[in-house]
Amino acid sequence: MDMVVLGVIGEVLVLGKIADVVVLGTIAEVVVLTMIIEAVVLRAITEAVVLMVITEVVILAVITEAVVLTLITETVVLGVITETVVLALITEAVVLMVITEAVVLKANTETVVQMVVTEAVVLGTITEAVVLVTITEMVVLMANSEAVVQMVITETVVLRVITEVEVLGAITEAVVLTAITEAVVLGVITEAVV
Repeated sequence: MDMVVLGVIGEVLVLGKIADVVVLGTIAEVVVLTMIIEAVVLRAITEAVVLMVITEVVILAVITEAVVLTLITETVVLGVITETVVLALITEAVVLMVITEAVVLKANTETVVQMVVTEAVVLGTITEAVVLVTITEMVVLMANSEAVVQMVITETVVLRVITEVEVLGAITEAVVLTAITEAVVLGVITEAVV
């Protein structure tokens, strides 16, 4: 009886030991499973953190690229604006030069026109002077011609008077000679009569 009891107790103890071992195994399995789960969860968390970090790095890179692109765009826009301003300044300078050249050309043209007008006036004055000199010479020539004609007329009149005087003198001489001849003839006749 005692042996049976001891056997039962031993079996109970063995069963208890087995039960403890099973329980311990189960606990160990649970602990291992818990650790595995924790490891998986930790890995998942780590991967999530890594993904977040990678995502943040990517986002930061994208933001950096966007900032760099914005800066490049601003630089390009600023360059374009600068080129536009420079082109505008160059255009204004060219326009100003063209206007200046036009003003200078206009001034030169006005000077040339003034010179031409002055030359025309001078030429007109010279022409008038030449015409006046020519008219004066013609008047003097006409006066000289009239004087010559007057002198010729005077000489003709003088010659005519001289001719008339000579003719008159000849007639007078002829009359005197006739009178003398008549007187001589009369004297001869008178002497003959006496």
